[in-house]
Amino acid sequence: MRMLDSYNISIDGKDAVVIGRSNIVGKPMALSLLNRNATVTICHSKTKDLASTTKNADIVIVNTCAFIQSAQEEGHQQFLDKHNLFHS
Repeated sequence: MRMLDSYNISIDGKDAVVIGRSNIVGKPMALSLLNRNATVTICHSKTKDLASTTKNADIVIVNTCAFIQSAQEEGHQQFLDKHNLFHS
């Protein structure tokens, strides 16, 4: 959350997708986004058609490196993995 705040990314009212459902990163991040009034969808390895789920998201949080390429290919201008904020 601090990374989003440091880049002045508004969360209130945004559609956020969290890719990864771990108890350490994914679920706590989803709850933090909910607490900041985002509408949150959690995706994982069994999610069908990840591309369409992330297509209209305002914020995409990536918890697994395997999904970063998918997020980039969808043309997201910015997305967050658990280590960095990426800007296209």
